[in-house]
Amino acid sequence: MNYIKEVAIDDLESTEFQRTPNLKFIKNIIDNFDERKVGAVVISERDGHKYVIDGQHRILAIKEINNKNIKSKKIKAIQAVVYNDLTLPEEARLFVELTKGRNAMKSLELYKALLIAKEPEYVDIERIISNYNLSVSNSTTYGITAVGVLVHVYRVYGGVVLDTIINILINAYSGERHSLNEVTLKGIAYVLGNISSIDRLLFINNAAEKLMGIPVRQLLANAKYNMSLTKFGSTKSYGVTILDQYNKGLRSRKIYLKNM
Repeated sequence: MNYIKEVAIDDLESTEFQRTPNLKFIKNIIDNFDERKVGAVVISERDGHKYVIDGQHRILAIKEINNKNIKSKKIKAIQAVVYNDLTLPEEARLFVELTKGRNAMKSLELYKALLIAKEPEYVDIERIISNYNLSVSNSTTYGITAVGVLVHVYRVYGGVVLDTIINILINAYSGERHSLNEVTLKGIAYVLGNISSIDRLLFINNAAEKLMGIPVRQLLANAKYNMSLTKFGSTKSYGVTILDQYNKGLRSRKIYLKNM
């Protein structure tokens, strides 16, 4: 159930699934502020708190205006569409639905929101990476930045393949977070999806050892070079790069893609 009422600006709080505030956007709102065009925000009243679901940047801009007395008259309240009795996952799902079709959400922001919303595939991805003490992040120092690629591999190839890929890379590069990138994740996924079942077993058993022989940065450079030489799409080029490294030094039992 929802209804519209006026709520105090100072009572409004951000939620954990909100985007990182865009300071440039907030400044633009302040510089061109017109109270008549503010419109209604969307909030959720839960556990005695009023959480902003949609309208975070407008609220932050108004709070900045109030704090700095940029306008002669402070804005004490705003019209809000109020939802009652939503759970945190339901709030996160509503947030995603309301922001869909506007400025694209970053993969990390969308991942975190849908994880809080308990979207099954995101919960399963989180389970898989958590098993390796990994997490998603906007910094390779603290986590996996190739969030969109994680989701893509999961959707196209499934959770078992994603788990297998991460296991290979953890063993090959001792958990170096830079190793979990677009080239390695998509490349290994492409290989596993385009070789015979017998070759797949060979690859899974030996790929980590073969990849140990090449630094991650060199693997990325090789993938870029292969893309420049062929008409393959990026994913296939990544797969070719991975197999080139796997087959390096082998005289027998080399593995080849089915569609080469």
